[in-house]
Amino acid sequence: MCWVAPVFAQSQRVEILVDQSYPPYTYVRQGTLQGDYVALVQSAAKSLTDYEVVLKPMPWKRALQQLEQGAAFAILPPYKHLDKRPFIDMYSLPLEQETVVALCHNDTDLPAALAGKPGAAVNIGVNAGYLIFDHAVRAAQQRGDVRVWRNANTRSNLFKLLKQRIECYVNDRRSSEYELELIVQRQPELAIKAKNLTVQHVLMTRSAHIGYARDERGNYPFKYDFIAKMDAALAELINH
Repeated sequence: MCWVAPVFAQSQRVEILVDQSYPPYTYVRQGTLQGDYVALVQSAAKSLTDYEVVLKPMPWKRALQQLEQGAAFAILPPYKHLDKRPFIDMYSLPLEQETVVALCHNDTDLPAALAGKPGAAVNIGVNAGYLIFDHAVRAAQQRGDVRVWRNANTRSNLFKLLKQRIECYVNDRRSSEYELELIVQRQPELAIKAKNLTVQHVLMTRSAHIGYARDERGNYPFKYDFIAKMDAALAELINH
């Protein structure tokens, strides 16, 4: 499932861990790593003749743990969380702007729960390892007006949403809509339930990046050279 850039003489191998369940940006289908960010980084990597770039799909939470433990060099595609993820100290150029929303059943009143109205508690699903809550959701969680359930990935969360095991799901709007459309294509009987879902809260707009490990042990002496060359290659693609 890994993607490997063309190998040149004496090239340095660089492995980037990739969220395997974040369509349409990064995901695995039929054993192949795909997605918008995957294609962008693959294209950029082809021009880095000094490096053999390997994109390795992995569950997001496990990939983060690998970086935190000092066992990995880079990860795709985190938002910037300098305080909450101190083990990532450098980020690539922005790959794209994403908008995080709460997708809810029509009969759910998430705004009431966020406002602290009595009897309006809401169960919210989120992908394990994601840091995408705004102040309003975090405050409601602390009050008990929002209960958070962390599930493996977008698909598992959307199935729980459609089966009404949770009332809302928080994720990037495009990712949620993309995966929801695939689910309905495969299971048309869920189409009516899918039509009864609406965006009830916009949490944030953030840019996605390649995130690089802090590397206090000096395991990656090529780090700054690679980041500069990858950023230059990305800029060439993004700006044209």
